This record gives sequence, structure tokens and C-alpha cells, in this order.
Amino acid sequence: MIKRVVGVHFSPMGKVAAITDKVAEELAAGLAAESAIEVRCESCEINNIAGCGFDEETVVVVGMPSCIGKLPLPGLSAIREIRGNGAMMIGLVTFGTRSCGNALYEMLHYAEEQGFVPVGAGSFSIKEGREEAMKFCEAACGKLKRLAGSSIDGLRITPAPLDISGKLPVHTVSRFSPKLAEAAERLREKISFGRERSEWYL
Repeated sequence: MIKRVVGVHFSPMGKVAAITDKVAEELAAGLAAESAIEVRCESCEINNIAGCGFDEETVVVVGMPSCIGKLPLPGLSAIREIRGNGAMMIGLVTFGTRSCGNALYEMLHYAEEQGFVPVGAGSFSIKEGREEAMKFCEAACGKLKRLAGSSIDGLRITPAPLDISGKLPVHTVSRFSPKLAEAAERLREKISFGRERSEWYL
């Protein structure tokens, strides 16, 4: 049974934290509504996660911005130090230009390496992020109820792998300077003529 939902975020501007925490809160409330036990909800910055152990009864919602189509170095470095210990994980990436690039693929790749079990993921544009994230959250909650509806291991449904295309990018400016990455992201937005909609993977 799921007993805990933790929102973990890297959010220099605060926008990703707000979306991540809201998704975590809604998931906890939705799971608690059909559970005989309390489902706790917690929030923490990814660089201050020491001592916040995860296990198979935890759902971790990880949120980060996309910087020029990649994960920013501080967030990536932090996620590669976390131990998932079989906790289910939902990845969220926000973007301000046409798409999140390889950021979502990169996040789930390294999270899985660290022992998380990815069960859902979504990329959301800054302009429509909150509304779309709430729709995604409702669908993700339904999936989590099916996956963790039994405390007996043999009766639990095993999640299918998420089919997210991408590659591990070669990082350049976003690795060295958050300010340069932010400037490059603004430039990329100015020269982007079309916008892709949010994408979900469940």
C-alpha cells in the first residue's frame, strides 16, 4: 500500500516547485480517499533530500525545468545521488519553448538507474502547465490505485515500461552556468515559431 507521496523538485524560479507540490498533494488526497490508512504528503528541494529515505510504499514526484532541452546540471547531479529503493516515481518536466527536448527521457533514465520504478511522466509548457498537470495527475492517480491496491506482493500489478523516445544528450552551456542556460532558453523561445502541447506517458 502507498503510505507516502513526496514532491521532490529542482526549481530555481519556484514555478516547477509549485506544480510538483500540487501534483503530489492531489495524488496523496486521491489515494487517501480510497485507503484505510493516511497517505502523508511531503515536499523537499532535491539538493536537501539527505535523510529522506524512500521505499516501495512511497510515490516520488520529481519535477525539474528543461534547460535548452536538457536537465540542468544541479538537478541531474542530485538525482544521480538519490537511492530509489523500489519507490514508484512520476517525472515532471516544464519547458518554455517548443518542447522539453531530451530532458524527460534523461530524467527517467537516471531515476531508473538509481532504483526508482517510473510509472508516469509528463512534460508541460510553462503557459499551460498547471491546468494540464492537474489533468495528468487525475489519470496518474487512477493508475497508482491499480498498481498499489494490494499489500500482497503477488497480487500487485507490475507497471509496463514507459515508451518515451529520446537520447542522453551531450551537455554544453546548461552544464556550466544557470545564467547562461536561462539566457539561451530565452533566445530559443524567441526564435521558436510553434509550440508543442504537453505530453503524458502513463
